[in-house]
Amino acid sequence: MKCNVKAMLMTLISVQVMSVSTGYAQSPDVAAEPVKIRENFSPFELGTIGVGTAGAVFLIGFGEHVFGHPNPSMGPPSPESVDWRFTHWANSAPDPVKQWLGGVPDTAGYVLPVAALGFYATGSIGSAFRDDFVIGSKNHEMLAFTEAFAWTMFTTNALKLMVGRARPFTVREDLDAGSFGEDEKEYFLSFPSGHSASAAATSTFLALDLSDHLVHHTFAESHPALRYGLGYGLPLLGAVTVSGTVMFSRIKDQRHWLSDTLTGAMIGAGMSTIFYVMHFDEKGAPRRRHDIEQESAASEEVIQQSYMVPSVTSSGPVLQYGFIF
Repeated sequence: MKCNVKAMLMTLISVQVMSVSTGYAQSPDVAAEPVKIRENFSPFELGTIGVGTAGAVFLIGFGEHVFGHPNPSMGPPSPESVDWRFTHWANSAPDPVKQWLGGVPDTAGYVLPVAALGFYATGSIGSAFRDDFVIGSKNHEMLAFTEAFAWTMFTTNALKLMVGRARPFTVREDLDAGSFGEDEKEYFLSFPSGHSASAAATSTFLALDLSDHLVHHTFAESHPALRYGLGYGLPLLGAVTVSGTVMFSRIKDQRHWLSDTLTGAMIGAGMSTIFYVMHFDEKGAPRRRHDIEQESAASEEVIQQSYMVPSVTSSGPVLQYGFIF
């Protein structure tokens, strides 16, 4: 659906713009963070964040024009399977116009990542002007979340174009596919679910971040049952509830099969877990993964050990370049 494509494009662009703009919000009057950005993110990683975002935007907006509409290489589930039965049980008589809960869960797939980036960007910008800003600096969280979300969307939309699976409303004999108002190019983009991936990526990252804060700060001095039960339980429950609601809405509205939503959720949750653990330790503090001074010294040593000598050969003047080992 055209509005879905536009909404997802705006979501990805908003994520990238906020991530880049707040990276320059550092005030010279504010003390440097214990762990600098370059100590946690290598220049290559910072570059891949932009590449991943640009790639996802390209696939969503122009993928079908470049690669063509995907051929249905993955058929619908068997009528005897749990996948088929659950999808039909969720809505035995779907209304092509009316969406479940007024379409709120569907919209949440676009709003959640922008809201998360807005929160992290607010902390980064606010702390650049005030040391005691209530949220605190969120530069590391903002970049890590952008990295996770960008690669989630890139992976999900690449699979959509490669696999090509028919959506439930296109194969049900009791439904008129045209009455659902979807563009025909959307008919075979069922696997995996982009909404589910987006919701799972966002809620998982926020849950991991909130859990570390609750366990090691808010409830640090509390009884272990309270500290770990609420510290880990509440964020996990919230993540499962949010992701599950978005996933069920996509099945209820007959846009996805059960397996589509589960796969999308696993991609999103997996990406967020990988990048969160990569950039934050067991207490939620940014990792010092790179020694900037040592890397700069190594680069300088390489430069000092290199040589560039002009010489003349039988074929004419040349410039010889090499390293001294």
